[in-house]
Amino acid sequence: MRITHGMLTESVKTNLMNNAKLYMDAQNKSSTGKRIFKPSDDVTGVGRILDYRSAIASIEQFERNCNIGSSQLSTTCSTLDQIIALLQQVWKKSHEAVNDAMTPEAKASMVHELDKLSERLASLANTQHLNAYIFSGTLSNQEAVVPNPAGNPPYIYQGNDTNFSIKIAQGVHIATMVTGDKVFNMNSAAMADVPDVFTAIAVLKDQIESGATADISTHQDDILKLMNNAIGIRSQVGARLKQLEDNEIALADSKLRTKELLSKTEDADLAEAIIELRTRENVYQAAISTANRVLQTTLADFLN
Repeated sequence: MRITHGMLTESVKTNLMNNAKLYMDAQNKSSTGKRIFKPSDDVTGVGRILDYRSAIASIEQFERNCNIGSSQLSTTCSTLDQIIALLQQVWKKSHEAVNDAMTPEAKASMVHELDKLSERLASLANTQHLNAYIFSGTLSNQEAVVPNPAGNPPYIYQGNDTNFSIKIAQGVHIATMVTGDKVFNMNSAAMADVPDVFTAIAVLKDQIESGATADISTHQDDILKLMNNAIGIRSQVGARLKQLEDNEIALADSKLRTKELLSKTEDADLAEAIIELRTRENVYQAAISTANRVLQTTLADFLN
């Protein structure tokens, strides 16, 4: 086959462009630290990279969920601690009220203190976190308890008994709240035949005012049950919070290992990338030199 000058020129141009592309790829690899830029670079590797990145995105979503859940449960724990402390004060007042020698002034003072404790408990029942009422169930846009216009029972629960859960791992969900009907035994949601917290305090006030010390002794058992109920719920919430903290540690470890696998798959070896860059640069310079000699040949050169 006869080789024409045009064929030689096109061959030189093609080789020059190929070497330029290889040189540019080597530059990209050494400057970015990545070895894969398109699927054709490593079809299998690209599939693994997509899997690793999807896994990391899922882990980061689980981490965000855990952070939200931890914040919610931390607020709930703190609020329950305060509720338990107030119920302990009610329990203490019930013991003090058994004293038959209490003066009318002392009784009035104790009733006033119990009124304040009841109001404080109602305020805690309506605690908010991120503008949501934490004890209202999924009806978190409205207060958990409100005063009863009829007076009996003293407060009405207007939340629901539905818990909100978050996903913290594949197939793992955890409740991030407790409902106020269980905490305060509204409508006997936690214990049958035991009054709710606010009714229990109201009954205790009536017994103090009437001097029914024998009835107070009997009523103390209800107050103790209500306090122990709150303590039990606090323990459950604390266990969930610990589960979230442990899960966050596990997620961080899993994300680190997945990122290491991703790096091994898509990152270039820096030393090899630099050597390749220098090699491609030398080849490219040689191709340019060859192209200059070939492409500058004129018709006069052929005639000579």
